[in-house]
Amino acid sequence: CSRFLHLPALMRRYDKPILVLDMDMLVMRRLDGLLESLAGFDAGLIEYDRGRNDMAEHFWASVLYAGTSPSAVSLFEDVALYIASFLDGGRPVWFLDQVALFAAHAHAARASHPPRVRLLPGSLCHTSMNPDDIPSLESTGAETLFWSITYSVPENAAKLRSPEFTRYAQSEAVGRAEQAAGTTRVASGPSTSAAAAGS
Repeated sequence: CSRFLHLPALMRRYDKPILVLDMDMLVMRRLDGLLESLAGFDAGLIEYDRGRNDMAEHFWASVLYAGTSPSAVSLFEDVALYIASFLDGGRPVWFLDQVALFAAHAHAARASHPPRVRLLPGSLCHTSMNPDDIPSLESTGAETLFWSITYSVPENAAKLRSPEFTRYAQSEAVGRAEQAAGTTRVASGPSTSAAAAGS
């Protein structure tokens, strides 16, 4: 949940759209189309299971988009305040981030000028043990962009031994070594979207 406590400050500081991902979420395909579809929205939230009467399973907190408007900042400030109220009270409950998204979204929807929220399909994220099982755009009509390791579930530890995760981990190690040596090149520009990841 800690990433949501820092998100409003990051939004105000950089004034750029931010894509927030779980630390164990791998990007499997290019994100250009997703980011273009979210331009002009204050937030993009994945609907996890709308049919269930459970606040913890309405939105999926593993991937979300935060825009740059005051309405976007206000929405995610409410998320941060909700989470902080539980953590400060010594109640770090399971799925607190997803409950906070539900509560903040429901509260914002009653405002005179509610934020523009795009509801995204759960098919954007894949959770199976094998990344080769990720369905194609042709078979589902919706492209899967992310593979979730979901390491908090013990039986998912085997995903860390997959070639996809191994390549990712090795590239991260190389990147850290280059950064330590002062040789990393970081591309930036006026249209660059910042990315925040955390637990």
